[in-house]
Amino acid sequence: MPDKNGNIPLHIFYGSIMSEFLRIARATLLFSDFLPRAKALFKRMIKQGGEKHRVLTQIQRAIQRHPEPFNKFAKTFQQIIHSVIGNQPN
Repeated sequence: MPDKNGNIPLHIFYGSIMSEFLRIARATLLFSDFLPRAKALFKRMIKQGGEKHRVLTQIQRAIQRHPEPFNKFAKTFQQIIHSVIGNQPN
C-alpha cells in the first residue's frame, strides 16, 4: 500500500484504499474474516498519513458503488463502518 508522503498523487493514495477494501470484501466469506483485515487496512492507512475522514469516504464509496460483496455480511453501511473504526480516536 502506498504512503501518503510518497511521490504519488493523493487520488492514487486514497483510491488504493477503496480498491483494497473492496478486494478484502470479495475475498472473504464471513464478516468475522473480513473485519480484522478491514480494521488492519484502516489503521495502516491512517498510520501512513491518511486523513480519517477521507479514508472513511473511500470505504463508503466502495460499499455504495459495489454493494454486492458486502451484502453477504448482512450488515448496514453504518454497522460496517462502526465495526471497522471501532474505538479509534478522532
